[in-house]
Order: sequence, then C-alpha cells, then structure tokens
Amino acid sequence: MLRSKDISYRINHGGARAAISYFDYCPQIDNIEEDMPTLQFKLSVAGDVQGWLSMEKLMEESDTAFETVATTSDDTAFLTYTSGTTGNPKGVVHTHGWAYAHLRIAPTRWLNIHEEDMVWATAGPGWQKWVWSPFLSVLGKGATGLCFFGRFHPEKQLQLLQGLPC
Repeated sequence: MLRSKDISYRINHGGARAAISYFDYCPQIDNIEEDMPTLQFKLSVAGDVQGWLSMEKLMEESDTAFETVATTSDDTAFLTYTSGTTGNPKGVVHTHGWAYAHLRIAPTRWLNIHEEDMVWATAGPGWQKWVWSPFLSVLGKGATGLCFFGRFHPEKQLQLLQGLPC
C-alpha cells in the first residue's frame, strides 16, 4: 500500500494534475506536506471528503455523451512505477500502441481470461504489474476484477477465496 511519501513522489515525478482515491485513503494525500504544484483536482470515490470532489456526484452531473481525444500509438497512455528496490521507483512510460498490443495478446494467450471470469491479481495499484494484469488484462476483457485493500495475511486471503463462487 502506498504511503504519503510514495504518493507525493509519483504526483511530482509524473506531473499529475489529479488524484483519485477511495475515500478512506484520502488522508494519505491530505497529509502530504511537500508542495505538489501540478495537482489541481482531488476526487474521492465511495464517500464524501471535505475539500475533495465526489466522483459519484461528478458522474451524476455529467453529460452521458463522451467525446474521445485523438491519440496516436506513440502517445503516452500510462506512467507506471517500478518497485524502487534500488532507490526511488522508476517511472515507466507505456504508449497506446503498447496497451493495444498487450490487450490483444496477454489476456487470451498468457492469462487465459474470459469475460465471465473473476480474477484476483494481488499486485497493488500504483505498481507497474497492476497495470498489466488486473487493469488491462482483466477489465479489458470484460472480466470482474477482485480487489482487496489490506496487508497480506494468509488466513484472510484464504477466507476471501473460500467465499467466492467457483
């Protein structure tokens, strides 16, 4: 799980203009003391947080029509981060072309994901591996992604797995 210092590093390094957070984790961002000059918007999900925009309210007030933005295969799609085992995490740029190729190959030929599947990839959001498997491969194939926010405890993970439909 990312802490305030991890989040501020990514916001400043990546020049992020917005932060989207589950409401329980908004304090991780609010407690950041260092300046984040590019951060313009903070959006909370699944609960109202003072000083944050509500994702649900924004969606309710939004037009249902969506206009896409013209991109090329060489434009940046994602900026993910390595684990940082030898220093600060390294930002890794993935282009739209990479994402398209990944979605066409990995879910089917590597992970064997189908639309009716429920998939639990234990990589945490914020790490490069999370973009590859739970985000692109699972959601891109229309499957259901299972997320668990918490430290690794084998008993808890087994309890969650036992309660899932087979």
